[in-house]
Amino acid sequence: MLGLRRHWDGQRYRAASERCAVLDPYHVAADRWWPEDDTQAAASQLLLDGLVTVNHRGNLSLTAAGADPARAAGHTLPDALLAALRRRTAPAALGNIVLRDTAFGTIREDFHAACRARLLSGLPAQVNSPCCLACAGVSLLLAEIAFTGSALLDSSPRGPVQWLLPPPPASR
Repeated sequence: MLGLRRHWDGQRYRAASERCAVLDPYHVAADRWWPEDDTQAAASQLLLDGLVTVNHRGNLSLTAAGADPARAAGHTLPDALLAALRRRTAPAALGNIVLRDTAFGTIREDFHAACRARLLSGLPAQVNSPCCLACAGVSLLLAEIAFTGSALLDSSPRGPVQWLLPPPPASR
């Protein structure tokens, strides 16, 4: 069973690596440690590009380069965050943009849905089936029955003398 599981994992890995030669870093960062890690990565990219600044309260605001509509970040997620900041008139917290800006949320969800579809397309059907879990459960049950049966057979008396003698007294 382990060999079959390893074979299926190998198929899954080969199919995913063929579909995505280069993984998108914003999709990889999505919800790894904290929710909206991908949005934090997009904000840090905008900060490194000099398109936004962060004030003493942690709010994002546009720089002169960021306010220019001709400038873009070059990726879907940072561009959507830059557009959300351009729609605002005052500096905004990143969490406020994520929770309240519906256009940014829609672009973010569409981006991650497209990445998931790219990764999951072409996977073998048996990899996603619950059969592996059922086989593992049955195997554990059979192992428990075998262990219990061998323990019971091992503790039975051996020979005619052990059958006739009473069990030894329990020690205190």
